[in-house]
Amino acid sequence: MLIGRNAEVGEIMAEVLKDRIFYENSGGGLTVTGGEPLFQPEFTAALLKAAKREKLHTCLDTCGFAAWERVAALLPDTDLFLYDLKETDPVRHEKYTGVPLVPILENLSRIDAAGGETILRCPVVPGLNDRDDHADGIAEIANRLAHLREINLMPYHPLGEPKLARLGRKPGHGGGFASPEQLEPFRERIEKACRVPVSFS
Repeated sequence: MLIGRNAEVGEIMAEVLKDRIFYENSGGGLTVTGGEPLFQPEFTAALLKAAKREKLHTCLDTCGFAAWERVAALLPDTDLFLYDLKETDPVRHEKYTGVPLVPILENLSRIDAAGGETILRCPVVPGLNDRDDHADGIAEIANRLAHLREINLMPYHPLGEPKLARLGRKPGHGGGFASPEQLEPFRERIEKACRVPVSFS
């Protein structure tokens, strides 16, 4: 069963603007997330544009897998990209996500070349991508980006497993929570190799 409702840009902005005072005091604003906002590019563009008209800080949370034209259309109204980087090995990336890595990295490079600021968000799944070569790959990509603010590592958690069962989907990776302590060597390896802060989120 799907849960949600359709909404117009004006309706969403009316809700967002109720908290304007908090944004002004915290430096926050509007974050468009999902799902994947680039799957609804026209709506996402209209929402970001409306937020910028209200002088709100805007953020786009994306996996980056889309035609460049979709991404480029959002650049003028996006202050910060929260950019997923799930795997740096192309074969593993396609195996686990079902899509190729190359266009994701190409879009990331083009965002950076256009002056777009980014935070890399990297899920870390013990036994799957907590490898030294993946840590080195993250650092290598980070070092090519002039406008990267930081890297957020997101330790694996099994909280989505019950939802998969309700949807009749196969179980995910399994296992328990991955603690920051368990993954600290992975974080340190990346931070030692690049110029930006690396933290757990």
